[in-house]
Amino acid sequence: MHSIYYCAYPSTFFNFMTTNQPVAYLLGAYWYDNDPRDQTNRFVQHGIWENGYDTEYLDLVKSIAVGSPVFIKSLFYHNGLKTSVLRVKARGVVTANQGDGQHLTVNWDKVFTEEDLTERAVPGVGRYWDTVERVTEPSHLDALFHTPQPPDKLIFTFPLNQILYGPPGTGKTFSTSALTLAILTGQSWADINGHYGHNHAALRQGLEAYREQGQTAFVTFHQAFGYEDFVEGIKPYEKENDQLGYRVEDGVFKRMCRTARQAWQAAITGQSAPAALRLAAADFDELYEAFADDLRNRLAQGSHPQLVTRQGMPVEVIAVDEDGTLTLIHLNSTHGATYKHRVAPKWIRQIFERYSSVAEIQKVYEELRQLGGPNASLQWAIFNGLKNYEQLLPAPSAAPEADTPPQATEIPRFVLVIDEINRGNVANIFGELITLLEDDKRTGEANEITVTLPYSKQSFSVPPNLYLLGTMNTADRSVEALDTALRRRFSFTEMRPEPRVIREQVGDNGVLGTGDEAVDVARLLEVLNSRLEQLLDHDHCLGHALLLRVADVAGLRAAFQRNILPLLQEYFFGDWGKIGLVLGERFVAVADKAAGRAPLAKFGGYDATGLRDKPLYRLTKPESWDAAAFRSIYATT
Repeated sequence: MHSIYYCAYPSTFFNFMTTNQPVAYLLGAYWYDNDPRDQTNRFVQHGIWENGYDTEYLDLVKSIAVGSPVFIKSLFYHNGLKTSVLRVKARGVVTANQGDGQHLTVNWDKVFTEEDLTERAVPGVGRYWDTVERVTEPSHLDALFHTPQPPDKLIFTFPLNQILYGPPGTGKTFSTSALTLAILTGQSWADINGHYGHNHAALRQGLEAYREQGQTAFVTFHQAFGYEDFVEGIKPYEKENDQLGYRVEDGVFKRMCRTARQAWQAAITGQSAPAALRLAAADFDELYEAFADDLRNRLAQGSHPQLVTRQGMPVEVIAVDEDGTLTLIHLNSTHGATYKHRVAPKWIRQIFERYSSVAEIQKVYEELRQLGGPNASLQWAIFNGLKNYEQLLPAPSAAPEADTPPQATEIPRFVLVIDEINRGNVANIFGELITLLEDDKRTGEANEITVTLPYSKQSFSVPPNLYLLGTMNTADRSVEALDTALRRRFSFTEMRPEPRVIREQVGDNGVLGTGDEAVDVARLLEVLNSRLEQLLDHDHCLGHALLLRVADVAGLRAAFQRNILPLLQEYFFGDWGKIGLVLGERFVAVADKAAGRAPLAKFGGYDATGLRDKPLYRLTKPESWDAAAFRSIYATT
């Protein structure tokens, strides 16, 4: 059986027998001390390749067999694509190996046009920094000989930004839990409701696994909540010398965006959903130790591990201390290879905890110097190498994957629930990020927008797999009164009072007791809301959840005292006459004009005519609210 890889030019193909592992070689052609530095044209024109080092890669070059496919490459980080790019500049077949570790004769493809392989499309190609690299990974060989297929696009089945709104007690909080689980699992909202019914405990348990791995979070807006809490702000902290310092700290929205973006980036590079979630929740200590061990092993094997700076300049790792501190040299330094730099892991941790990828670091020196460290350029190079190494880690074993809760797609979804979204100053909390919430303005979309955050100066965009789910109490503020920019970017789902839910959960089809002690709680709610709509509007109704825990008349009485009457007093602002129009005479009574009324004081210049005759209303004693009193609310209808 053969594994055959075809070249682009006719009449030539590479044929690797499976008895010998298929292999290709990536060769550098950049000579820093020459003019021009790029030797690709010279090599192709003369049918050769030459090793630019006198003492390095000699054994590896000697091992390249005649007939082996070779590729001239360069590797760099592409700011626009936000990923590492392996540029294949020439392709050919070795026809002679002089055996000196310095020279090869190559039949180069003269009609080949250079191609780019991105880390995002072909995971792992971002690690080929060395001048001579041996490639055996099947997916990398396929990518070198074939055009890789673009990753599948995330298909949305729910609005990315949604608000559930309605009067108090309409089950908005419970519904956000059900909708969150539906989004994360890809099931319909109706299916989730059908499965869990009204079992809040079971629903919370169903969400717990997603909460533990950071796929959902909860925040409540209020008047004191601002941009600094939601996105980022400058906060005080205690330094090691007991001095007070200030630093930029991320808010809940920015933290969740970072986690969601990491999972998204891992998924679109071919990682499974469990692997993507593992990468998103990667522990720095564990990841960095594995990265350092990999560098130690490569040094022990005689290799010369190289990283690359933001400017594309190579740096070589020459030592790794026991604590993970790296010693590096600039290969193109004006000081030659004599000046050594040491970078401790703690400086890389600062970057790791702030940024999910090097793409987010726009101004390397300015941003990384704020975090501290000996050399911002080298810190960027190490962090870039660490993130490239992270992509090479194997997918989780079967056991961890089995423990991963079901995912809607191979691109894990994340949900941020914002309770009472209308109670905060939305324009102040979201700030300039409100535009980034739109579907087509998110990361990777056609009209992606990236902004620079005001405090950290970081580049920021909203990933396409993060859902915002808000709740809004219409008794506090109507939908129309919301910030216009917010209303344009969110879809709204109205939550209405549901007497049906009371019939399903309270008493016998919504009726408490029997005979003279019977009270139809569902009918009671219907009548109360009908009157409230007539006197106010449908935004100021009473939700079914206010009466769901009622088991008898005593419980109904308590629900009225604790829930219903306080809301009515808030709705009507002390207008007890209208409260009487809602509840009736068994609950609100008119006080006797003659009883207990003191005469008004004399005060010249003010006409008090008729004020003493103004009707006064009193709430009847709760002890009198029996079954007959509650029935009286709906008995006359």
